[in-house]
Amino acid sequence: MKTLAQGFLVKDKQSRGRRCFFLIGPMWLLVLKCELFFLLGATTVCVTGFGFLMACYVDGLKYVFVRTLAYAAVLMVFVGVIMQELGNSTKDSGTATSCRG
Repeated sequence: MKTLAQGFLVKDKQSRGRRCFFLIGPMWLLVLKCELFFLLGATTVCVTGFGFLMACYVDGLKYVFVRTLAYAAVLMVFVGVIMQELGNSTKDSGTATSCRG
């Protein structure tokens, strides 16, 4: 029979995998394709998916809201940094083909 600590560690490993997927995956996706509507659309899809996942695994609506809001804030900061870089490269070269200038 599993102890509480063993059950927690297994659940925590699975949780870490999902968190890495939802954090690193969108960031790579957003860096590879730098278009305004793609950035906002991908962020919307990822935040919505994360919210539904949290609704399945977390008890209490306020906890779902808080976690989803925190996740959205992290992604929006990343999108803001990309958009700032995209704006700087547009001023320098006249066209922006990628986020890397």
